[in-house]
Amino acid sequence: MSTAVSDNFPLQYTLDRAASVRGFLCNGHSPDGPDRMWETLVGVALDFPALLRAAWRVAFDGLRGGGDFIPTRLVEDTRNGLLHTFAEVEEAMRVIREAVGDWQRRTGRTAARFERIAEATEEIRQLKEEIFRHWDSFLEPMEEPPGEPIPVDEAFARLAGMDKEAWLRHVEDYKRKRKTVGPE
Repeated sequence: MSTAVSDNFPLQYTLDRAASVRGFLCNGHSPDGPDRMWETLVGVALDFPALLRAAWRVAFDGLRGGGDFIPTRLVEDTRNGLLHTFAEVEEAMRVIREAVGDWQRRTGRTAARFERIAEATEEIRQLKEEIFRHWDSFLEPMEEPPGEPIPVDEAFARLAGMDKEAWLRHVEDYKRKRKTVGPE
């Protein structure tokens, strides 16, 4: 694991917890157990949104505290570590929801707070969307390649909100004024 992840205890803890739960439920462990075990799994699922928020805050503070220059590799490692952790948590949530749901159907019993797993899953989805909405990779190719290059004068015209001819007239007017008045 990268330094950006291994130095972030909340991120590493969340990642390990999700992988542990998923591994426990997916690797043939007995689906039978006391009600308390199933309620504990629901509790673990409900803890994930707060754990992810804490991990994100520590990751963000780590990037902000890097001074004026933050190496691209650190930003990428942090981004990828967070994405990996979100993927593990999302999978753990799915596995917990399915396992506890199956147990409830088989036994006719109900695990306390099970109905809140859907809310926690949505909270995680929203947090992920909030974090990564504008955080694209610096190293991966862009999904949409940039458009065709345009001439510089046309680019400035677009930035100024006018067509190229109006921009060129504006530039000429500015040059004339500067010659007669002098530099500002």
